[in-house]
Amino acid sequence: MASSKSMRYSSRSSKSSSKSSSVIWVVVGLLVVAILILIFMSNYKFFEKFTNPQPELQYFYMPECGYCKEFSSTWDEISKEVSTNPDNYKFTTKKYDIKDNGEGAALATTLNITGVPTLSLVMADGKTRHSFDLYRTKENVLKFAAEKVNSK
Repeated sequence: MASSKSMRYSSRSSKSSSKSSSVIWVVVGLLVVAILILIFMSNYKFFEKFTNPQPELQYFYMPECGYCKEFSSTWDEISKEVSTNPDNYKFTTKKYDIKDNGEGAALATTLNITGVPTLSLVMADGKTRHSFDLYRTKENVLKFAAEKVNSK
């Protein structure tokens, strides 16, 4: 009889461990699905840049430049305005450090940018550039970019 009781107990513990492992597998499966969704969405956003290019308002600067430091808060306002209102602005913004020994420096060299701060708008074709030459206020910069984008 003692042996039949121990068999009953062992059968119960295997049922509960079976339920536990099933729950663990369900959780693992859900995590895998969530990770795959995140990967798909990030890849979609990455490739969207190439399949649906938009004009880009570019800001070239150097961290130690006094004028750049002065303009920095204005640029942050411009970037925030554009990114939070994509229906109003049909362009993106990007800031390039021309001393970073990376993308900013390479692009500044290619475009022969010798002074900072420099603002330019690159149209969706990637070839047409418009230089900004007015007083650097948020209103002037946004108006300049919107007019150029809308006059394509």
